[in-house]
Parts: sequence; structure tokens; C-alpha cells
Amino acid sequence: SYRMEHKVTKLPKSEIEIEVTVPFTELEPQVKKAAVFLSEENEIEGFRKGKAPYDMVKNKFGEIRIFLLQNFYHL
Repeated sequence: SYRMEHKVTKLPKSEIEIEVTVPFTELEPQVKKAAVFLSEENEIEGFRKGKAPYDMVKNKFGEIRIFLLQNFYHL
């Protein structure tokens, strides 16, 4: 279970907008695991598979892609 803040805004036509904020520290272990998965499955120049540092993986694939992968595969 994550610590998160939320905000609900009522919109016209019986719609609502929900905004959720989760601190990165809550998701960091899963995101780092997803980055390792990406580095195992893809070549990153200068590193053996699975051995690239997080910042190199983030630079190659982008933080959003790592985060989405983590959510999609529940890593």
C-alpha cells in the first residue's frame, strides 16, 4: 500500500477529476527493478546485459517508459 495524496474535483455533467500524487520513494524499488529488466532485455553500449546503471537506462528509455513497464508487468 502506497502513501498518496489525492484531490477530487467536480466537473460539469456529473463528471469528476481525480488527481493522485505518489512520492517517488514509494515506487522507487519497483521502478529500479523495471530498469534492470529493461537492461537485461536490451543492449546498452558499454555494459553487459543487466549491468547498466539506472541513469543510463533512464537516459536510453526515459523514466516514463520505465514507470509504465513497471506498472504493466507489476515488477
